[in-house]
Amino acid sequence: MNLLPSQCPICDSGEVVVTHFRCEACGSAVEGRFVPERGAFASLSPEQMRFVEVFVKCEGRLNRMEAELDLSYPTIRGPADARQGRQEAERDHPAHGL
Repeated sequence: MNLLPSQCPICDSGEVVVTHFRCEACGSAVEGRFVPERGAFASLSPEQMRFVEVFVKCEGRLNRMEAELDLSYPTIRGPADARQGRQEAERDHPAHGL
């Protein structure tokens, strides 16, 4: 099953809107206008999501993540620090209308 894209895969600028969904178990279908949920992880790239999954699996211990990701501690630490800074900035200055 494919993930729902957040942007149009053709023009890359239009927001994707779901207009139909169906239950595979009973065949029930619903039509309408449904916007994908915009949770904390919705905008992560597959690489970023993999980092989060490994982070949780390793209980946040970067030294355990080294072996799991086959990367050095500084390589893991740098992006982790950058993510934390972005999250703090978003928390302190949330986007309007979300």
